[in-house]
Amino acid sequence: MTFAEIESLFAQCQSWEQRYRQLILLAKQLAKPEAHILATLPLIEGCESQLWFKLSYQEQQWHCIAYSDARILNGILFILQTAINEASTEKLRSFSIAALLQQLKIDQRLSETRLNGLKNIEKIISKIVNQSL
Repeated sequence: MTFAEIESLFAQCQSWEQRYRQLILLAKQLAKPEAHILATLPLIEGCESQLWFKLSYQEQQWHCIAYSDARILNGILFILQTAINEASTEKLRSFSIAALLQQLKIDQRLSETRLNGLKNIEKIISKIVNQSL
């Protein structure tokens, strides 16, 4: 699935309930890392759920592995993973998770602690991408 396809899905949603349902459906598409891989991923602080995230650059492309023990967060992580995997280094230098969530109209109903975990992921992305200069 591409980010354009995700945008199209959310553009069709008329209510938060429909957006929530889309997040749950997308969460099912996020691959759960095997236990030995999950054990090596950094745990992100600040989120009410357990949240793992790792960003790397391989074969001229950015890749991330992300996972959570919360379904709704896994839907968001699937969106984030898709956006990152399609993004150039230049685009990731100014990447904003808040803007991404706003664009899909899923930012209003997220708890502050869930947003804190995502803000920490954004800081990690910025740090790693800017170090790649």
